[in-house]
This record gives sequence, C-alpha cells and structure tokens, in this order.
Amino acid sequence: NVTAGVRSGVGFDVEARTGIGSASTQYGDLDVSDGMMGGRFNGRINGGGPLLALRTGIGNVELKRR
Repeated sequence: NVTAGVRSGVGFDVEARTGIGSASTQYGDLDVSDGMMGGRFNGRINGGGPLLALRTGIGNVELKRR
C-alpha cells in the first residue's frame, strides 16, 4: 500500500495507479477510476506543480489532505 499526505494549499500534479487494489483521494475534484483489477486518478491540484507519482503493483493507493 502507498499513502501520501500533502498539506492543504500546496500546488502539485498527481498520477496514481494500482495494478490490483483500490485508489482513493480526499481531493474531491479528482476523478477516481476504481475497477475490479485496479484503480487510478490523476490531475492538477492548486494550480499544479511538481509531479507526485503514486504506484503499486498489488496494494492500495491513497492521497490525503494534511
């Protein structure tokens, strides 16, 4: 499993995916595609910035606000 927490107000781009597992985020403006064999989401937060890449082969991916 991969869990990342980003402080509110920070600008970044995110790409998250899992091969087998679920994807979730507390950033409601991101579209989450969560299927039987894996999940994904991507987007620009607070105007964008450095890329935050979250990936797992087997396990869950979660992006939280801090």
